Amino acid sequence: MVVPAERAAEHRQHRGRHHRGCELQLAHGNIGCIVFDKADTVEARCDISQKRWQPPPKPADCPVDYGQGLALSDTAGIVCAGDTAPGATRQLAYGDALQVGRFVCTSRETGMTCENTRTRHGFELSQASYRFY
Repeated sequence: MVVPAERAAEHRQHRGRHHRGCELQLAHGNIGCIVFDKADTVEARCDISQKRWQPPPKPADCPVDYGQGLALSDTAGIVCAGDTAPGATRQLAYGDALQVGRFVCTSRETGMTCENTRTRHGFELSQASYRFY
């Protein structure tokens, strides 16, 4: 369900009407996200094609690509994956929010914010920087 960001909180109370999986990208095409809240996959992940920031050093237990984006389950972290999220045909307009189960992702001109509504952890991702909370 896509709603203006200022109305996302009221939609959190209507779980039955929300998507359980979605792929999307921001209008500029630089950030693509995959958001799932199903029994086998509970994650919000956003990858970024062009960025001006560097991730921390790749951990030894990551055998594939590292640092192409951010992921969120109960807490947020740097993506370690052999695939990429950008490329979805569905666009999320700036200022709109998408709720998929426990995750709310909000599109801004500066980037994407995703939050786990149960843990209140999340991330902000933009070309200039990233932040976990």
